Amino acid sequence: MKVYFSHPSLAYHTPTEEYAIRLIKEELGAKSIINPYDYRGKDKKRLGTFLESSDAVVGMSVYETYPYIVWNDLEFAQTLHKDVYTLTFPSDHNEKIELIEGIVDEFAFLDAHETDEFYNKILKRQSKGLLSTLLFGKLAKKDNVF
Repeated sequence: MKVYFSHPSLAYHTPTEEYAIRLIKEELGAKSIINPYDYRGKDKKRLGTFLESSDAVVGMSVYETYPYIVWNDLEFAQTLHKDVYTLTFPSDHNEKIELIEGIVDEFAFLDAHETDEFYNKILKRQSKGLLSTLLFGKLAKKDNVF
């Protein structure tokens, strides 16, 4: 099975991305995972071709929210009659990351501008954590990306 993994750029090359890919392989039996990060800076139309050639599409939600590119990829996959899944990154860090079949209608769907604002809030929160770590010696959770 070939799976296209649509996820926020904030997760690229992080422990969260590694965990998500491992989960997709285990849960779906994926032999091949197409990761948009591997094609950054290249023609974006190629990504659509990769999505079309996949057997399934997994989109990562963050804090019960679908970033713009993620929900667009999932909806496009549905028009192609692909199997779609949501990989949840819950706002409650005590909950585990899960792979759910389909799109979760109760989650927020952000437009491009809202997605940028959402990412900026996450980055500000992360930089505050980094600053407190540097100033006060607090250790952040190793696997906490968002």
